[in-house]
Order: sequence, then C-alpha cells, then structure tokens
Amino acid sequence: MFSFLTDDDNSRKNIVNYSKSYFRIIPEDRLKVGDNYIAFKLDVDDVYKLAVRPEDIDFTRHAKIGYVLKIPDSEEYGFLVKLSNDIPKTQDDCFDVSRDHPESEIGVVQSYNSESPNKLSLKYGEIELQLSQFESIDNASHGKARHQIFGYIGSKEEVLEVVEKYLGIANLNLF
Repeated sequence: MFSFLTDDDNSRKNIVNYSKSYFRIIPEDRLKVGDNYIAFKLDVDDVYKLAVRPEDIDFTRHAKIGYVLKIPDSEEYGFLVKLSNDIPKTQDDCFDVSRDHPESEIGVVQSYNSESPNKLSLKYGEIELQLSQFESIDNASHGKARHQIFGYIGSKEEVLEVVEKYLGIANLNLF
C-alpha cells in the first residue's frame, strides 16, 4: 500500500492517476483506494506493476510504501515498510520510464506483482523506491541514498496499528 497526498479539500484523488500499470491496466478488484492511500493486491496470480508519481507522495511521512501479508500456516500477519526521503520529488528528477507507456508520467514508489516458479507455495511481490538520479563522474555513475526497511510480525490488530503509525492509514481494508 502507498500513502499519498489528498487534495486541499481532503477529497480522494482521481484513481486514474494511480491505476496505470507499467504493463497494462490493473483490474479494480486488485486496487483499493482510501482517503489517503492506495492498496494493490500482490498474489502472483497475474503480473502488474503500479507506480505513484512523486507529486502525489506525502513527503511529510518518512515511510513511503508498505506490504502487509497473512503469514502462511499461521494466525500472524507481517508488515514490511520502506522509509526514505532520498527519492525524486518531481517528474523532471525521474528516470525509470515505463516499458509499455514511455510517454506517461513516471512513478517513484512502485509495487510489482511477480510471477512465481511455484505458485502454490511461493507467493510474493516487490515494493520499491526509485533512487534519485546518479551523477556521471569520469565515465562512472555515482549516487548516494539513505533507505531503511523494517519488518513486523504480530496479530492482525498489532500489524494494523504499526501500519497506521508508519503510513497514517487508519481502518485499512485488506484483500
């Protein structure tokens, strides 16, 4: 899930800004949009990639993206969260162009629903933050960024409390 900014009138942003997959349109049953977040279903059943533009990111929050999952064969849930402010802040700073929509705006916080070699037991996806552009010095790329990733395991209620703390998402409706 991604935390994003809302309009001045605190209304929901237009879902069209978020539902463009890097590969193809993501079906509505794989997206949930709240007042200040968008959630994307990661289950390896189909391949999609969702990206959020830097202009829609809430930079007052250090956490930019999180991944909640029900741990298989357990009553517990897990939560991975990536934190950083070292990501592009505008379209002009972005460089990771969409493969299938190179003319589209670029997203810097992304989630990818991967294929799995063993669908029945390995269900995973990917969450990522785009780095700021590197600088070319003496024919080599140089860059520096500070990113953190934290993981939590606990009951559903405990994990949802941590989600609210990091991403500011209350009453998250999981898939």
